[in-house]
Amino acid sequence: MERELLFWSLILVAFYLVFDRTDLGMKLMVKSIAPLSMGLWWYATAYAIFLALLPFLSRELKALGRECHLSLAATVLVIWGLTGFIPGMVRINDGFLGLIYLFILISAYKRYMKPFTTRQVWLMIGTGLGFSCCTPAPP
Repeated sequence: MERELLFWSLILVAFYLVFDRTDLGMKLMVKSIAPLSMGLWWYATAYAIFLALLPFLSRELKALGRECHLSLAATVLVIWGLTGFIPGMVRINDGFLGLIYLFILISAYKRYMKPFTTRQVWLMIGTGLGFSCCTPAPP
């Protein structure tokens, strides 16, 4: 992944050199040499950190067992999922913590829950749309 990111970041720097030197600074050039470790693209960096932690997370979530894993999933859903709709509350950022949050929820569903029915899926979609339409935009 580092090589692909390096390739594309160097291509983009070359593009800026040729077409738009005003947006090209020393900081961007340095970040383009080591894009993954310098966090040039947040998602790639967050994903690399998540992949490094994944074996440990997976093993420990499995060791928790059904009850504790489902309790943890419910807890993080309330803390980071539902409180995100309350203005001024702490929100999880777009980074590896967001990926861990999703992994806890998805792994609990895959390991311990029955698949959702079509009716349940439509109910969840409707509820999500209702929350997103009725929630004020963050400042």
